[in-house]
Amino acid sequence: MKSSGFKIDSFATMNGWTEHEKTSALIRLVEQFPCLWDPSCNQYCDRYVRQQSFQNIADAMEMSVQDIKAKWHSLRSYFGFMKNGALNRRANLPRWQHYEEMKYLENVIVPRKRNDHVYNSEPTSTNGKEGMHKLPNSSGTWILKKLF
Repeated sequence: MKSSGFKIDSFATMNGWTEHEKTSALIRLVEQFPCLWDPSCNQYCDRYVRQQSFQNIADAMEMSVQDIKAKWHSLRSYFGFMKNGALNRRANLPRWQHYEEMKYLENVIVPRKRNDHVYNSEPTSTNGKEGMHKLPNSSGTWILKKLF
């Protein structure tokens, strides 16, 4: 059964499997193809090998490659979020039902550095506003802000 778009309902009930069982199966299958998750794998950058690996998983699960990729991206992102959240909170490991199954990703998912500090701002004297800093905002324009 191939679908044109990712649908959680069809994913959860296909072949009578629960969403948890289907997700666990996907995690175990992806683990068997290091080229999909391990940057140190020689074939990690080989698009053809990666595509074939996703196709093999899709065939095994009777799903489309598009659905498999979408679900895997979601799982990998959420694992990284949970892993980084635990590091930032210095708390115990998060309690997510698939966290333990995905621990093979622990050494390959590296937390990104957060840029909570000011981006190379310099004091400016624009329109008589001494001590103000020129900072980029989310829309790509600049704003003036007093930092202290």
